[in-house]
Amino acid sequence: MSMKLMAQAMKIKVGNPIRKLILLKLADNANDQGECWPSVPYIAHQCEITDRSVQKHLHQLAANGLLWIEFRKNEQGMNKSNVYHLTLNNATKIKGENITPGEGTGSPPDESKTPGGVSGTRGSASGTPGRGESGTPRIS
Repeated sequence: MSMKLMAQAMKIKVGNPIRKLILLKLADNANDQGECWPSVPYIAHQCEITDRSVQKHLHQLAANGLLWIEFRKNEQGMNKSNVYHLTLNNATKIKGENITPGEGTGSPPDESKTPGGVSGTRGSASGTPGRGESGTPRIS
């Protein structure tokens, strides 16, 4: 396990939470040179997803420059576990990457607003209590 690679992988935005989980699992299995060879079924089991989903995300991670895949065969030509070489320094910018509010600005988000810009006032649009709401507590 390479803690350096895991910390580095944690900082990279990959555009998808499952893809991030797979990248972290590879970093968890990698040696200090960034090499690991877990099987697709093992990754799928550990991440609680399907084999096909693992394959799809591995190919996208490779397309983004985060790893390259060494396909291996045994002496009889049968498939063996691939070797994954993590290349986290080669990551390309992911399309659709967003900065969350307050991130990177040095100041916290405006606390006077609730998420989505909705005011904290309950009731109708006019600010008066709506149907079933009154200024006094209901006593049953």
